[in-house]
Amino acid sequence: MKRLSVVLYMMCLLAACAKDNFQVEETYAVELGSKVSTEAKAYLAKDTDKEVLKGTVITFKKDKAYSVDKKSRSLKPTKGKYLPVGKYHATAVYDDEKESFVVEVKDTKAPTFVDLKEEIIIEANAENVDLTKYFKAEDLSETKISVDKAKLDLTKEGTYGITVTATDTYKNAKAEKVVVKVVSLEVAEKNGVTAMSDGTKPQSKALKEKTAKDTDKQETQQGQGNANTGENTNTYTPPVNNNNRPSGNTGNGTTNNPVTPPAQNTCVFDGTYQDLGNSGLVFDTKEEVDTYANEWLYSVENENGHDYSGYIAWTVRDNCGAETQKWTINWEGARK
Repeated sequence: MKRLSVVLYMMCLLAACAKDNFQVEETYAVELGSKVSTEAKAYLAKDTDKEVLKGTVITFKKDKAYSVDKKSRSLKPTKGKYLPVGKYHATAVYDDEKESFVVEVKDTKAPTFVDLKEEIIIEANAENVDLTKYFKAEDLSETKISVDKAKLDLTKEGTYGITVTATDTYKNAKAEKVVVKVVSLEVAEKNGVTAMSDGTKPQSKALKEKTAKDTDKQETQQGQGNANTGENTNTYTPPVNNNNRPSGNTGNGTTNNPVTPPAQNTCVFDGTYQDLGNSGLVFDTKEEVDTYANEWLYSVENENGHDYSGYIAWTVRDNCGAETQKWTINWEGARK
């Protein structure tokens, strides 16, 4: 009888100890983006008795913002990938003990810059410059970018320092130092400037006007070149001679017809040429001209279609009127 009393006493003592081991904090913090667990071990102390852990049931208050995912043993957001910042009420029940607690989802991490530009090049007096558009930042909350440009003068060439800051909805912020180089029109035109995140490269009014004039001039010269030649051709790559034809010049000889380019030509080469022969072809060297011409003069296509007896070669001008090292062919002889 005495032994039975001792056993019962020990069982009661263990049960009392187990209940004493059932302790829950009032509030638990979870970082935004992390899962909110429904398992007891996430909320009870690490030294909690195994029987208590096994017997404790965690229940969250019903809410439209989430559902309970039994597979992952966590709360599943109704919208989006993560539970939004806020407080989520729950209870822990073990045997006849019940404790209420709150899980608070917080955003405590600052945004992260993506492909941060350590140096930005901008033309002096460039229009529609939005410094915030040179930067991107990532965060689980909405983020805004601001720039401290107190020491920046976009009208004066030089090197300046600015501070760019990314701040999320919950005031977490990340700041970075960036160098801004303000350059002249000439440097901007020659070396280029930094594009904003939308691909736009701000320009000054002077550069816009200069670009427009250069474009108009180029189009005019190109139109005149097409009128003179009647064709718009690109460089032709001569075929390999498979007919074992003679490679010597069997035509009427060659003539170099250089043309003096216009002074101070600001035209941009677009890949086309002027003063082409009636072949409409362009070659890199005189040797290529001779090889191709002799192949063609002895080809079946010439014999059946054109009956040319020779050719003349000369150098051509580009679309801007400048003399080049390119060559063209003009076929000679009567047509059938």
